[in-house]
Amino acid sequence: MTLFHARTGRLRAWARRTIWGIVVAGSLSAIVIPIFLIYRHEGDNARAVVEVGPQGVSHTGDYIHVVGSVVSVDFEDKNFRVHFEFTPHGTLAGDDGVLTSAVSVSLFYTTLTFPDSQIMRSVDVTMPYMQGATIDYPFDDRILTRRSPTTIGFSLFIVLIMWALSIAIGIIAMQVIRSHRMTDEHILTLGITTLFALPALRETQPGIPAIGCAADVLGFYWNMAIIAISSIMVLMSSALRWKE
Repeated sequence: MTLFHARTGRLRAWARRTIWGIVVAGSLSAIVIPIFLIYRHEGDNARAVVEVGPQGVSHTGDYIHVVGSVVSVDFEDKNFRVHFEFTPHGTLAGDDGVLTSAVSVSLFYTTLTFPDSQIMRSVDVTMPYMQGATIDYPFDDRILTRRSPTTIGFSLFIVLIMWALSIAIGIIAMQVIRSHRMTDEHILTLGITTLFALPALRETQPGIPAIGCAADVLGFYWNMAIIAISSIMVLMSSALRWKE
């Protein structure tokens, strides 16, 4: 009978572990897979090229077909790098696609000159934009660009982690002050360690600018204040209650 109960107990324990494993794996899959699919969709959008036909001219005439794709965006310096490819048509195109005459192409503040008897090479042009403010990170958006959903989601996730840490340390501080919780070296150094670790945790947010953006107002400032005050409370409580 004892052997039967022992085997039954092991089976139940194994079943519980299996069920918990399935629940955890299912929960992680429900979170990770949709986020990965969103990331792949963002990558497809980033590689997409929108073609605009020649404006004001006939496709049967002489024109330069220009295809531009955004390579990268620098939210800090307010510019983006665009890769341009050029294809001459009509009498502008000679044998093997070389130009029959020199051509100048104006792209925003940049003018490119292509000599005759040569193939029009592709170029990368850095173009500025004036709209949008980096201080609004991670919710800043520009003329045609904005932070991706995965960037915004991860940034908010880091903000939630910092809030969870600061609230937990605040609760421990209140327990030490009001409930006379015993303090040891781990409790005494926990807040100070977290206080110095929090800026490094903040920097894990993708492309975050210098301190002072919206994400900091949303969490980082308050988190630093809560952890600093809680650490001082714990240290002062330990110092005042100490007896030789």
